[in-house]
Amino acid sequence: MDDTAKRKEPFAPAVVITGPTQGIGRALAEEFARDGHTLVLVARDEQKLAATARSLADAHGVGVRVFACDLGRPEGGADLEGALRRFGLYADILVNNAALMTAGFFQDADPAKLRQIVDLDVLAVVDLTRRFLPGMLARGKGGVLNVASTAAFQPGPL
Repeated sequence: MDDTAKRKEPFAPAVVITGPTQGIGRALAEEFARDGHTLVLVARDEQKLAATARSLADAHGVGVRVFACDLGRPEGGADLEGALRRFGLYADILVNNAALMTAGFFQDADPAKLRQIVDLDVLAVVDLTRRFLPGMLARGKGGVLNVASTAAFQPGPL
């Protein structure tokens, strides 16, 4: 029996932020921490996650958990779901921010790199939203924020 099965208290809400170690993801993590939310930060780089978590916890006195994971892998979403259960938390707010990109002529792009981009930028967003939105709807509260670059709306060279 794992420790989540022994819990007597209900799970607590958390803001789950993917790609929180820099840029917009980091800025959003800062804002949620400033507002007193418990955070679960998810990215591939465990060292950057740990540094970000320490900084946010020290600055705002909030609980910050980290989960190093490649969400572009097919099992990434299930792994995150399991981590939340182990942490005794649920996704009250989901911020889908993690992303990959490439530049250059499409016809010259590495097919494996294109697959990684689609797996993280599209499939992971759909998977995580499908996993966590039903709980939000059942509780009558929560939210999903999908972050995208303006490049998604404005074509440009390369």
